[in-house]
Amino acid sequence: MRELVSLRETSPARHLGEDTGAGEPAMLTDDAVQVCEVLAAARADDGQAELLSELRGRVWDGAHELLRQGTYYAMKRRSGAVGQLGLGPAIGLLAAHAPGIRVHLIGHSFGARLVSYALRGMPAGVRTVKSVTLLQGAFSHYAFADRLPHDRSRGGALRGVQRRIDGPLVSCHSRHDDALGRFYPLASKLAGDSTSFLNLWDRWGAVGYDGIRAVEGARRVRLGERLPATGCVSVDASSVVRRGGPPCGAHSDVCHEELARAVFAAGRIPSA
Repeated sequence: MRELVSLRETSPARHLGEDTGAGEPAMLTDDAVQVCEVLAAARADDGQAELLSELRGRVWDGAHELLRQGTYYAMKRRSGAVGQLGLGPAIGLLAAHAPGIRVHLIGHSFGARLVSYALRGMPAGVRTVKSVTLLQGAFSHYAFADRLPHDRSRGGALRGVQRRIDGPLVSCHSRHDDALGRFYPLASKLAGDSTSFLNLWDRWGAVGYDGIRAVEGARRVRLGERLPATGCVSVDASSVVRRGGPPCGAHSDVCHEELARAVFAAGRIPSA
């Protein structure tokens, strides 16, 4: 699996998989059997998880999840590269050739990561993007933080990019998203961070599970409430993003009129 997700030394994507600048995830560096046991426990239904010492017979369940998480990690790096090195500069070219055009970026899961990294890749001074809406974003809830709560010497990889938007950065999140609420923190935990999983979900949580964290002035509202005209805002969409079976839960349950209205509201676009 390590070989499957490896990149050449010259690949620009090598440095676009770290939301908080702290290295590779533990699933690529820790003992493989132990990683599989932890992922097997996470795959168990709520209330049925067994002690890790009793999971030896289910290690292949964890191996399956490890492979799936490996593909997620590869997509995570790729989405950052496509956003920063592809879409961002393309928006700059569009702004130069069509002054006054209004661009609204919308992304789901790793697509949310892609459009966020596009902001970092836009040329300085471009004000073409009028809103960004993230639906169940599959990246760190600290990505936009100026200072990380657990390490004040560092910030998130996307700190300050919201100021490149001539409008709001809206993150719709749901507590029913098991892909982000259960597996993302496990896969994101870094080697050498701790031998325990204490505060795992707080430190390695996803923006699509509990919204934007550690950003001064960020707002938190419920779906349907008025959105601010600028800055970061987390929208709790748990009331509609709630359907889906294991292992991903409601991660892809994003086709709702209420979410479409949030997109229109973020872009200040009149809707019927």
